[in-house]
Amino acid sequence: MGFNFDIRRFDCSSYDALCRSFVWELPEYFNMGVEMLDKHADTNRIAMYYEGSDGNARIYRFKDLLNMSNRFANTLTDLKIGRGDRLAVLVPQGPEALIAMLTAYRIGAIALSMSTLFGTDAIKYRLADSGAKVLVFDDSLKDKVRPALDGLNIEVFSVHSSSNEFHDLNSILKNGSTNFKPVYTRIGDPAHMLYTSGTTGLPKGVLLPHSFLLGCIPCYQLYLEMAPREGDIFWTPSEWAWVAAIGDVLFPSLYFGYPVVVTPRSGKFDPAWAYSIMERYRVTCAYIVPTALRMMRKFKDEPRKEYDLSLRALGSAGEPVGAELVRWCMDKLNVPLNEIYGQTEANIIVTNCYSLMGPKPGSIGKPTPGFIVEVLDENGNIAKPNEIGEIAVKMPNPVAFIGYWNRQEDTARKVRNGWLYTGDNGYKDADGFIWFVARTDDLIKAAGYRIGPAEVEEAINQHPAVLESAVVPWHDEIRGHVIKAYVVLKPGYEPSEALKDEIQQSVRKRLAEYAYPRIIEFINELPKTDTGKIKRKELRAMHT
Repeated sequence: MGFNFDIRRFDCSSYDALCRSFVWELPEYFNMGVEMLDKHADTNRIAMYYEGSDGNARIYRFKDLLNMSNRFANTLTDLKIGRGDRLAVLVPQGPEALIAMLTAYRIGAIALSMSTLFGTDAIKYRLADSGAKVLVFDDSLKDKVRPALDGLNIEVFSVHSSSNEFHDLNSILKNGSTNFKPVYTRIGDPAHMLYTSGTTGLPKGVLLPHSFLLGCIPCYQLYLEMAPREGDIFWTPSEWAWVAAIGDVLFPSLYFGYPVVVTPRSGKFDPAWAYSIMERYRVTCAYIVPTALRMMRKFKDEPRKEYDLSLRALGSAGEPVGAELVRWCMDKLNVPLNEIYGQTEANIIVTNCYSLMGPKPGSIGKPTPGFIVEVLDENGNIAKPNEIGEIAVKMPNPVAFIGYWNRQEDTARKVRNGWLYTGDNGYKDADGFIWFVARTDDLIKAAGYRIGPAEVEEAINQHPAVLESAVVPWHDEIRGHVIKAYVVLKPGYEPSEALKDEIQQSVRKRLAEYAYPRIIEFINELPKTDTGKIKRKELRAMHT
């Protein structure tokens, strides 16, 4: 217990120096729960500033969480739940969700994250497909959880229980023995599972090892400008059911023994709420998805005039950030916005770090030290500079998945010839920065040209009337496909044919004659996923 990994013990005088000196030194035995919890239990350090949706606030120290985890671990052990069993977590951000995950690791089980936004069918599918033996859920979700349990043999624990129908987790966390010895796990043993959806087929369980935590550390420290620093406080509004929330913020912060602000919310993202949380808790480092940042910019273009913010570093990912948003954060928030890149199967393998790399707005960054990330052509060879290909990361590596749960063929398609293929097209420029172009199935082929939607959207968004946009291929009898843009205007602007022409001419000047949107449709709102990604499939279907 107590493995200490910190990139600052290497040469951090420059990005290149860090890459040259970096070495993975991974222990044989490693347990994520032990390293995030037990390691700090003898201190008086704060682990969590919790503020519930009702406004009630509470501080949790590492030793508080350890005692509660031990009580839950003893209960699970008595129920014969242990090594390799799946423990599903369907709880909003909060101490109970964290304790459920950490306890799963500490007993050798596998934590399965699920979004509280899931409906009954989605919940049932994941419970059944994973063979979960335990479900921890919030009582407010019982109406959709009950039918999902039909036909399943599973131990169910309710948070904030209002009946005796299920085990009462809150009662368990307050009572019972706090003596528990965590099990030993090897660093490659399975620890966590999340389900991810592809373009075809049912969602697949992505199985992550205990090494996942260490694999997230280098990018975490870089995109948050050499975190943690004395006095740092971390926050993300993103739901813990997504890999970015736990891997980019929550887990690394706890690993280093630093506090995280935890703020469950219901309903749509509220920029006023976000500013007030960061001000009230003196948040220094945050991870906020691009859609939420754009809403914050729209709400207050110059937020520091109204809010006393302590921010020193900000990260974002999940969709293209764009140069305009990077510049706004630097100019108006007075913090660097470092875009990062990864996916559930291989989290944060590319990073920006303003202090080491300088600004390159629009780029997703350079390979995170310790990872080999290349752009491969159709033959699996490394592409030339500025040549579009598929972004891939060399295997094996600490952060990458073990495989898809019970789907060997899908795993074999994902990992080929020693490379994990991301399914994203991009290119690497002459300076080594990687640029995202499109998902392999989102690339637009028009008049013989391959066009990435991100660069077209970035050009459209430069127009002063445009809040955000999304482009998709549109069938054309002559050209095969042309670009269609769905555009959301800023308040105070009205749709018109003249405005369409302005936007088209602006893009033609910024990009190329073949890359402008021949069709523009103004809409009130872009369809997006729960994590803020544009639902391009819905946009492509709209013309039918």
